[in-house]
Amino acid sequence: SAHSAAVEGHVLLNGVTASGHIDFDGASIGGQLSCVSAQIKTQNRYAITASKARISGGVVLNVKEAQEGNVLTPFHGTGEIRLNGAHIGGLYAKNVTFVATTSGQSLSFGGARVSGAVRLDGCQSNGEILAAGSRISGRLTCERITIRNDNGHAFIGQVMRVEHAFVWKKVEHVSGAVSLNGAHVAEL
Repeated sequence: SAHSAAVEGHVLLNGVTASGHIDFDGASIGGQLSCVSAQIKTQNRYAITASKARISGGVVLNVKEAQEGNVLTPFHGTGEIRLNGAHIGGLYAKNVTFVATTSGQSLSFGGARVSGAVRLDGCQSNGEILAAGSRISGRLTCERITIRNDNGHAFIGQVMRVEHAFVWKKVEHVSGAVSLNGAHVAEL
């Protein structure tokens, strides 16, 4: 737990394996919250929370880039990644897996203020992605994603505001409803 912590630089959880909730709710992070190739698996509702946090450099949930002889380990989160009401520089997730547990949500950034872009590229989500009420100054890109939530919504973007384009392309599979009620985007 680093609830309400103040970190001047980056928080690097790259390659970390955790079996419990990682808590940055209300924290102030001057750089990135980076979880490249991390494995976070919990039976609880949450894997990572950073609700109402201020993360200047953004949140990075990626796979480590290939280097000769290295085996790639993609980020995997079992339990909700929750960034509701956070102020973040950007959200970047490439070739990662999100798995919902008890909440039904796998990735949640409802009401977040994002000063950069949100990029979900090649992600696999077993559960709802919630972006309702978020304000994104850059682009929101959902490319090559798979979202499975047969019992509800796959993507909720109600009343979200995207100052640039909302890109929904090369989507591999979606089961569950996609809601953009009341959303405002500069380009779809």
